[in-house]
Order: sequence, then structure tokens, then C-alpha cells
Amino acid sequence: AGDGKSVPSALPIEAETDAIRPPIARLFRDSNWQVNKTVLCRLGAVLGDVAIKVCDEDDKGRVILEVVHPGSLPWISKDTRGNVRGYCQEEPRPNPDYDPTKDPSETNREFCTYTEYCRRTEAGIQFATLKDGKPYSWRGAGYDAEWEVECPFVPLVHIQHIKVDPNESFGLSELYAGRVKINEVNDLGSKLHDQIRKVVEGAWFMAGVQAPKDGSNPLSAT
Repeated sequence: AGDGKSVPSALPIEAETDAIRPPIARLFRDSNWQVNKTVLCRLGAVLGDVAIKVCDEDDKGRVILEVVHPGSLPWISKDTRGNVRGYCQEEPRPNPDYDPTKDPSETNREFCTYTEYCRRTEAGIQFATLKDGKPYSWRGAGYDAEWEVECPFVPLVHIQHIKVDPNESFGLSELYAGRVKINEVNDLGSKLHDQIRKVVEGAWFMAGVQAPKDGSNPLSAT
């Protein structure tokens, strides 16, 4: 988490005081950011959107940055400056109540749907979690499925790769923007291959040859 001057860095940190650098460095290490920063860039370019979620792991005494797949974010609300005001995250997860010793049934499935809602309130941030559409505490026994924390911001940063509409929450991928050019290149390649095929596998022309009187094919193998 250096300034990029004393030691070259792809992610130089500009700070008013150097005291903030050790905590940032620990955040990068705990988040395995050396690998996840590459995942972040690739998802954003290929899928058009990507997000960074700040996760507070109380049981491990640390905070990490988690790369969120855009397919798990069906809804995002942002202000005019692009700050997230609320979101919904939904994805399949292993069912914490699954018991392999019991007979499989609709209520005893190995996987279920995890849903998380988060939004700004006057007092802070409000969270709510569900399992298969019903309130459920994923934090374990003794915790509520809905809770509120004192935090001045929603712990999610949404990154649009190509923003085409100021009022649209989701962006376009790099592949979508280059699709027309890719089709043109494919068409030119097809034409070039057709010409090569005409030269390599051209039609035969034979002059001064009479067809056999018995009607057999003169080109047939003997």
C-alpha cells in the first residue's frame, strides 16, 4: 500500500498520512487482493458490471473485500453520484439445514437460495437475509434475520464497465461494444477462405479427351 514512488506499484495509494498504509496493506492481504483484483477487472470487462463488497468477519476479527458476481445482483439503487443506496444479492448456496442422513425432500435439499437486502436508513444501514424467500438468520442461532448497524455508507461499490444511460444501473460489456466489428472480421475471414478453397480445390478442365464408348467414367479409378 505504498505511494508508488519508493517502490513501483500498480495500485499506488495517495494518503494524507502514512499511518493509514499498514491497515490498507492488511486489508489487501486478508482479501487476497493480488489475485482478486484481476478477477475484478475480467468480470467487469466480460459481463459489463462487477461489484466490491466490504465484509466484516467478526469471528475472524478482520474485514475483507469480496468480488461480487454481477449475476447475483438483480437490483441496485444508486444516487446521482453513483453511490449505492441499496441492493439485493441473490445466489445459490449450500443449505445450512441440510441433513444427508434424512430422506431427500423439498424441505431437505442440499442447496437453497440465499437472499440479502441492504438499504440506507436515517440511523445507518439495515440488513435482512432470507432462505428460499423466507426470513432466515444466516449468522447462526441467537441472531435475527433483520438487523441494523451504524454505518455511514452501504458496504458495496458497483462498477459499470460501459455506462450508456445515466438512469440505468447496469452497464454493457466490452464484448457487446465490439460485436459489430467481430462480425465484420468473421465475414472477411469467410470470404478469404472461400477464395482459398477455389484455388486449392478448383474444378477440373480436360481438353481433347473423348468419353469412352462404353459410357464409363474416364476419371474413375482402375
